[in-house]
Amino acid sequence: MPKKISPGKGCNKLINMKENRCPSCAPIKKAEKAEHNKKYDKKVRDPRLVNFYHSKSWNTVRKYVLVRDNHLCQDCL
Repeated sequence: MPKKISPGKGCNKLINMKENRCPSCAPIKKAEKAEHNKKYDKKVRDPRLVNFYHSKSWNTVRKYVLVRDNHLCQDCL
């Protein structure tokens, strides 16, 4: 089976083509992503928008539009 190099930082292990990362790099990547998301939420994301997109009125309209458009985007209809 063909192999490729794991994309982890400084990792040169060979993995199968179907795999994304070697087993030792996978937990590191998840931890890095969680830390990045935490920083992004605190410093970049607008709290007013977060509250709006979690509101009951937004979710009601969103569900209605998804059903109306058969879960297709307006451009792709």
